[in-house]
Amino acid sequence: MCREVFPAARASAKVIARLRKFPIASWPFATTPCLAQYRVSVPNGNREWLLSGRVDYEFSDKDKIFGRVKFDRGSQPTYTDPIDPVFNIQSNQPQNEGQLNYTHVFSPRVVNNFVGSVLYYSALFQSPNLSSALSAFPFILSTNDTSLTPLGSGSGSDPFFPRAAM
Repeated sequence: MCREVFPAARASAKVIARLRKFPIASWPFATTPCLAQYRVSVPNGNREWLLSGRVDYEFSDKDKIFGRVKFDRGSQPTYTDPIDPVFNIQSNQPQNEGQLNYTHVFSPRVVNNFVGSVLYYSALFQSPNLSSALSAFPFILSTNDTSLTPLGSGSGSDPFFPRAAM
């Protein structure tokens, strides 16, 4: 027999209405294995831009230098929720790169080359609007007896999903 495990009245009416459309054996949520499986493909957008440049300068036949930079900004969908887009998770991943290369030719068989470079990268996994997600459904509903994805803010993963990686 399926039983309620949390007060469904705390979830928003919009989320409860969407959940009731799925082929689930009993509502509200249950503690016994009575959940069905549901598969769906829903759209989500990837926004990104990339700017790169390079400058070369030749002081002489024996001395050359170049510098290059790259700036990458974007937001990638990490998890797309089939119930409500308010539960989507995105990853903001800025990356900056720079390189300076200096070459001096002493003779046809002796060359000195200096390469200096820097790199910055960050990846933050988060809800685009956490307050909206929490007001719609202030829980994370997870089952261990079905293959259903958890529901709630950050629901595309288990509670130990990394929130940042550097």
